[in-house]
Amino acid sequence: RAACWFAVTRMNSISTFPLDGDGVVENLFNYLWCKDEQNCGPSINIPDTIVYMYCQPAYWYFTSTKGQIMRKHRHNLTAKNIEEVFLKKAPIATEIVAYFISQASGKSQESIIEYFSAKTLHEFLHNRPKVQNGILQRFIQPKGVKNHMIRSIWSPKVCLLERRMNIRKLH
Repeated sequence: RAACWFAVTRMNSISTFPLDGDGVVENLFNYLWCKDEQNCGPSINIPDTIVYMYCQPAYWYFTSTKGQIMRKHRHNLTAKNIEEVFLKKAPIATEIVAYFISQASGKSQESIIEYFSAKTLHEFLHNRPKVQNGILQRFIQPKGVKNHMIRSIWSPKVCLLERRMNIRKLH
């Protein structure tokens, strides 16, 4: 009976959170958060991630101390709470505390990454109009001198993961 409920929920979730498109695909975090029949999900570390939909913070994902991806309740999605958590865990060695990933409007559909200091994060959260959709992530100090990220290319038949490293040093 529980497996049936899971299958129905998973099917509804696929139509509600499609994974198609290029650039910023916010719905990936929903699938990382979902659990299987044994109530298990992937063990992957992600920084605090706020998904913006329709110019508003919609979901807040994070990795728990047990290594599971969790989602905070909606009442935590306030500018004050976001700023407090992002600044409390800010890296010491850099002024960067967060970044916002969105897509350019128009034909190019390029991904845009905007980095924030504590001051510009406050401005972004409290005063600035938001673009339609995007992802705000807490900045994590890389283990080396260069920042890196994982890029994924997904289709129903293939999933390609690629680690990309910045050519410039962080400091």
